[in-house]
Amino acid sequence: MTEQAGSQHALRLRKAAHEMLAVADEIDRSYKVEKPELVVTEMASLSALSVVAAKWAFERGLREEIFGSAIFGEPAWDMLLYLFMKAGERKRVLKTAVTSASGSSHSTALRYLSMLEVEGVVQIEKAQSDKRAQLVSLTPMGLLKMSACLARAMQKERLGVDTLSQATTQLGKHYASSSSERAFR
Repeated sequence: MTEQAGSQHALRLRKAAHEMLAVADEIDRSYKVEKPELVVTEMASLSALSVVAAKWAFERGLREEIFGSAIFGEPAWDMLLYLFMKAGERKRVLKTAVTSASGSSHSTALRYLSMLEVEGVVQIEKAQSDKRAQLVSLTPMGLLKMSACLARAMQKERLGVDTLSQATTQLGKHYASSSSERAFR
């Protein structure tokens, strides 16, 4: 297989995957999940998780509007939420936009951005079109960690449990009540 043919196959697979994720998102919006007996993990597409990130960012904005940013500031988290939402749109963003999204001073934002880069969750690259500009995006590890965090939040919101031990405790109670009912029949 030539390199060009391989690229074409990869592109077709990506298009099919995006289409399947769009269908999954549509189902997610129209299907109400009841509490299951056992929860192992929450599976969701990047766009569905981006909606959770946007909701969190909106709620943080409301809180900041009422109380001010000095009380509740979390610059690193605000930048990660912003970068995740942009990843959902398949966009890398200018470093200045990311530092603005932090809600803190430019120097504080740069310090946190540097820490995030050292931790390996963001990457900063020079823009191709303008070598003075820098683009920021989540690394694969950063995307994975944010996805896990947002998926757990989605799981808790939908299902009312946030850990496997809580789910197994619920399952144990269910079986205990079921077996005692059977014993008295």
